[in-house]
Amino acid sequence: IAIGYLISALARDRGTAGAVAVGVWLLFVLIYDLAFLGLLVVDQGQTVSGAILQALLLLNPTDAYRLFNLTGFANVSSFSGMAGLAASASLSPAVLLGALAFWALIPLALTIVSMSRMSANCVVTSFALGRMNGSTVIIAVSNAMRRCDRTMRDGSA
Repeated sequence: IAIGYLISALARDRGTAGAVAVGVWLLFVLIYDLAFLGLLVVDQGQTVSGAILQALLLLNPTDAYRLFNLTGFANVSSFSGMAGLAASASLSPAVLLGALAFWALIPLALTIVSMSRMSANCVVTSFALGRMNGSTVIIAVSNAMRRCDRTMRDGSA
């Protein structure tokens, strides 16, 4: 979710943010693991050691989360059919939680930095909208975001 916030903060419009978010999701969930598997098959255990393997797993938030679930809870690994992987992993749950915290906090920090560069008008409007309720909020948020988008696009911030 933090990566999605960052993408949304950096994108110029909603369509671009959605497309980039889907692309990043595909990268982390599908493409990274396929490339990782391909590397392991090509390498055949020659140069990729256990430490490199574990570091590569930590470079992907979905792999770090998956490994945390497999190593942190014995029943999960036995029911998922991946008990062998969970038993051979030497990363502690604390290290995996640290990696997951990194994957959450760094994008959130970058989002805050990016959002701080917005115009004061957009920030004040967003804060005021947070105090409303009901369907008025949806319409007001939509109108305010259009104004903020126009302001950011025109450079009149």
